[in-house]
Amino acid sequence: MRHYQRLVLAFTAAALLGSTSRAAAQQKLSIEGHGGIAIPTSDLADLEDAGPSFGVGLTYDLSPRIAIRVAGDVDILGGVDSDGSGPEAPDMNIYHYNAGLGFRLLDPEAGRVTLDVNVGAGLSTLDVDSFSVGGQTVDFSETYFTANGGLKLGYDVAPGVNVFVGGQAYLIFSDGEDTAVFGQLRSDVDTFDTAWTRPLTVGLPIRI
Repeated sequence: MRHYQRLVLAFTAAALLGSTSRAAAQQKLSIEGHGGIAIPTSDLADLEDAGPSFGVGLTYDLSPRIAIRVAGDVDILGGVDSDGSGPEAPDMNIYHYNAGLGFRLLDPEAGRVTLDVNVGAGLSTLDVDSFSVGGQTVDFSETYFTANGGLKLGYDVAPGVNVFVGGQAYLIFSDGEDTAVFGQLRSDVDTFDTAWTRPLTVGLPIRI
């Protein structure tokens, strides 16, 4: 009798394990949260200092190595301090909305370490605190086309749960006629028709 009970338990355990494995294999959708620091570079660095960055992403697997990705991020930048070039620059929030493809460079079945790259495009809104130029108040909030790409190094801490460190780069195709107003505020800021931010973040994607 005990042999039959053990046999039944063995079959039950195998069935549950198989069911869990199939469920994990069917988890193609994952949601991600991440946070870190955004570093403005190039001409934007003359206007803004580094600041915190936060975002969320949604990924759907097309295959074990390729996924569709949509994401939203905000970079919270502080204006550079007042100096001989002009008054303190206004703070700026940059909102990114993008979609693209993700590629897993390592075989997902080979181990727990993950290395992913992503490329995409979307929009970025430069939303600047009000400031004065020539006695007039300027409210600057403009949205531009953006290209982006990034790299993430992660580790699967549990089935369907990963932690990562990563870097992303956003190339914002701004309008020089719009950004000329910053040159009127500070003499060390040139008119720019492209702007770069590079968030460095840690994140937690979870398959759902």
